[in-house]
Amino acid sequence: MSRTAIYKLAYFVLVLGSAGLLAWFLVPRHPEVITPWAILPVALMLLPGRVLAYFWRNLLCGLRLLRERRFEESKAHTEAFLRELDQKPWLKNLIWLGFGTYSRSPTCFALNNLGAAEIGLGEMTGAREHLYAAMRADEACPLPYFNMGVLCTALGEHEEAQTWYEKAAAFGYSRSVIDVIIGSSQTRLARRAGGS
Repeated sequence: MSRTAIYKLAYFVLVLGSAGLLAWFLVPRHPEVITPWAILPVALMLLPGRVLAYFWRNLLCGLRLLRERRFEESKAHTEAFLRELDQKPWLKNLIWLGFGTYSRSPTCFALNNLGAAEIGLGEMTGAREHLYAAMRADEACPLPYFNMGVLCTALGEHEEAQTWYEKAAAFGYSRSVIDVIIGSSQTRLARRAGGS
């Protein structure tokens, strides 16, 4: 089982556990007992994501813009996030407030997103460099391998693209329903937190 598969399993266990905990607190067993204190645990569960969204707003905004195919703006926000990571290395530790299903490296995520934006802009040399850098930041993250396949496909290098897609699949990225659900939840977080 790949690391990504383990992260995905943990992600869904966390989501289902959180939903159960929310239901336990919010579904009244005795309606007369509902107090503001009953909502406190729910608020505390949401706090880590809000902190992460505040400090990583450039990364999330860049992701939102990337999904909207606004590549130039996405690139600018992602580069700003990478500069922030250089100036404030402690920001990397905030990954533990969220739940990355593909990597625990914000540097890898940012470099991957930057490479994807550059593919959209036709800046293939820069994209290739950033995707390789993302792989060096986290060798087991499947996203830069997948995007390297996209880059090779755009260049008409179909055999090499297939090799990259196979590497991404070996690391746990298969564009399955689970990957679609995870991507959808990331998009929602990026929309809420990554406003420009």
